[in-house]
Amino acid sequence: MKLKIVRGLISASFLFAGISKLLGTDMQMAGFQHWGYPLWFMYAVGAFEVVMAIALWTKYSKWANLLLLAQMVGVFYTHIHSHDPVQVMSLAIVTTLLLITHWFMMKRSLPTMQPMQSAI
Repeated sequence: MKLKIVRGLISASFLFAGISKLLGTDMQMAGFQHWGYPLWFMYAVGAFEVVMAIALWTKYSKWANLLLLAQMVGVFYTHIHSHDPVQVMSLAIVTTLLLITHWFMMKRSLPTMQPMQSAI
């Protein structure tokens, strides 16, 4: 149950962020221009975020989590390189902590492999 709540929070966060990028909201466009990225990259990131938010609920959840964590490295690099204040990074920090929590919760809930018993 707790795993689904954490997964839901992560999914909602990335769905909201991804859809706002795909819609080309003023805030997203201004951000990508401020960071020096081309606008096509905003749409690519938005599509990636939406796909990964959905993939978190599939059998590829582990991979989606890892790819989103990798994306967060780029997010932090961008914010730090642009000298953005910590307040701007607050959602990225919370989301990253949720992704790490989700990762460990998934690892704990996976069944462990048992050695095969001999039929003899």
